[in-house]
Amino acid sequence: MKRSRIFNSTKGFTLIELLTVIAIIAILLTLIIPMGGKAKEKARIAQARAEIAALETAISAYYADMGHYPTDNPSGNNEVSNTVIIKHLSGRAGGIGAYDMAIVNDADWNGPYMEFDADDIAATQFVDPWGNAYTIEIDLDGDVTTTPPANNALSYDISSTGPSGGSAITNY
Repeated sequence: MKRSRIFNSTKGFTLIELLTVIAIIAILLTLIIPMGGKAKEKARIAQARAEIAALETAISAYYADMGHYPTDNPSGNNEVSNTVIIKHLSGRAGGIGAYDMAIVNDADWNGPYMEFDADDIAATQFVDPWGNAYTIEIDLDGDVTTTPPANNALSYDISSTGPSGGSAITNY
């Protein structure tokens, strides 16, 4: 007597197998996604530090060529706007667009000292990776008794509000 074998011809995964795989993927995602956010934040901090270093270099080069810091009024007070600084460093009003001939025709000006992309500029100010304007304080009068920059009394301070909105990233 022959025995007949009955084969189950259904192919595929059982519901339990599918749920197990979905659970494993969900667990892995909960571990990986927060790490991705931290990596992005570290990249933004590194970008802000690099931009501050580039600003330092540009401001120092401008000072070496022009004999004063980038401002519309070199003998003025210590309040210099971000907008004025990027105009003098790039030679362009607002940091982008056409050159400001009053700046680039100056015999001592050997710029542009720094180029800016449209992504770097918001409301004519140079912004950090979080979209906040960099704070740039310059000692224009060389007098430490008249509101000098807090950390570099006879030169300048550059800072970003950083990811938390506080003054977290500076040039000192």
